[in-house]
Amino acid sequence: MIINPTTHPDPLSVIPLLYQEASLKRYSCFLAGSIGGAANWQVKFAKRIQNLFIKNDCFIINPRRDSFPEQPTDEILQQQIHWEITTINLPKSVIFYFDPKTKAPISLLELGYVIGKRSNMTSFEGAPHNSIWSQQEIYVCCPQSFYRHNNVKYMCAYTNIPIFESLEMLFRELSKNYFNIL
Repeated sequence: MIINPTTHPDPLSVIPLLYQEASLKRYSCFLAGSIGGAANWQVKFAKRIQNLFIKNDCFIINPRRDSFPEQPTDEILQQQIHWEITTINLPKSVIFYFDPKTKAPISLLELGYVIGKRSNMTSFEGAPHNSIWSQQEIYVCCPQSFYRHNNVKYMCAYTNIPIFESLEMLFRELSKNYFNIL
């Protein structure tokens, strides 16, 4: 199952369903990272993950909208931020990709949020500290040619988050860790 802001525009109305689905699936992830100016890497990566499963036993959250205005209104921007900050807390893992062709300031902000949330082990909407949120795994793909590579690299090293040079390397690691293949 893949959800995005187009298919599920109001995350609050479906949080119980989404949390239940994410908990029951063998694997769940949020695809964070470069969007503006980047190729649609999320769709390709999601399809590769889905191909590893029988009976669609995965839950993938993709924040990329089918269309998003160049200059969104405050209302549209607030809806998107609310959607992302709500749904990034649902899956077992968050995958970041920093495309070297982009600046991705929002993705850097989201990485800091996820690291801080995990580091503090704070609960989200009443979730216990031993919940999926305090155990959420983070994987980062940040090629050396990304303009803030060293910042990302040192933050990941400091917080014991694996960092990869390519999406292919990250995918292979996920395949080994979750699917015992490759």
